[in-house]
Amino acid sequence: MPGPPPLPPVPTDGDVSHGTELNGIIWLFTCIATLAFISRLYARKFLTRNLGSDDVVLAVSMVSTILQCAMVSVSIQYGLARHTYFLLVGNPLDVANVVKWQLYSEPVAIFAGTVPKIAITMLLLKLLNPGTLVVSYLWFVNVILNGLSIVCIVCTFVQCTPTSYYWTRTVGSCWDPNIVTNLAISQGAMSAFVDFSLALYPATVIWSLQMSFSRRFGVSLLMGLGCFAGITAIIRTTKLQKLKTQTDLTWEIWTLVMWVAIECNVIITCACIPSLRPLFRKLVGNSVSGTFPSLFSRRGRSANSKSYALDDTARGGGLHSKNGAVVRIQGDVSGHGSQVSLKRGIRTTTDVDVQSESWR
Repeated sequence: MPGPPPLPPVPTDGDVSHGTELNGIIWLFTCIATLAFISRLYARKFLTRNLGSDDVVLAVSMVSTILQCAMVSVSIQYGLARHTYFLLVGNPLDVANVVKWQLYSEPVAIFAGTVPKIAITMLLLKLLNPGTLVVSYLWFVNVILNGLSIVCIVCTFVQCTPTSYYWTRTVGSCWDPNIVTNLAISQGAMSAFVDFSLALYPATVIWSLQMSFSRRFGVSLLMGLGCFAGITAIIRTTKLQKLKTQTDLTWEIWTLVMWVAIECNVIITCACIPSLRPLFRKLVGNSVSGTFPSLFSRRGRSANSKSYALDDTARGGGLHSKNGAVVRIQGDVSGHGSQVSLKRGIRTTTDVDVQSESWR
């Protein structure tokens, strides 16, 4: 029967802990993401009446993120973000519990950080109606990322035989830590690449529309918030080398755990913000929210329709596409059923300002 593991060197900075700091940061970001998600559901359910499958996907991710943060909090109670030396001196079982709960949280975190990208992809396809090539590309990068994520999740539990050896270190064996670490780095790099792809693609469409510079900039900014998720993914990936730590794991990985939680919550928040314009408009009024295009409001639009309901009564007029084609605006004088019919393939916007003086 193997004896207790040997004590690592005594830390020079003493028995310090960043557990309280870690717990506060991850739950702060989780609260922000939860508030953004609830606001998104309210806006899409009661204001635009446009709840869809992407909301379900995002809900699954939100639940996964909360579960992952709960596991981190449990791990903190056992001593995560403290030096392993002092945990072994106090109660060696605390080290095993920290490692075990972190092992359980890893696949949940991978899942929570990957799924929102699917919801964002679904939203982009719904809003921008891209061509076949772009659709294929967006789903291709998602498939690659999800494939890497599945491999990482499986490896989390099969890297040691038996799995419990990962935290007990009694009888068993584990793979070379470089294998799992390199897989995690590959997944992290791909995650960042997908974040930037989803964030930057809308700008290529929006900047071709006949809109004012401020409006193009505003909507590009909203749709490009995913760049922040890409930045957090890069930071998280740079810290994955800490997974190879063998002597002071409970201390070394706390910043990695923090950035994993931040990344999951940032991507959810970024996925929710573009859908909050109707709620923002309701709260602050049209004069302020009018700065941002109404690309995100599609009231009265069926799943297969290319028609967009107007907020006001229109009796004529036109919108010009990039190449000078005209999309006619027609509506009933009574204001019922007013629509803008868009020909397939014409890039346009639902940002239509109608003033009564223009029809006199």
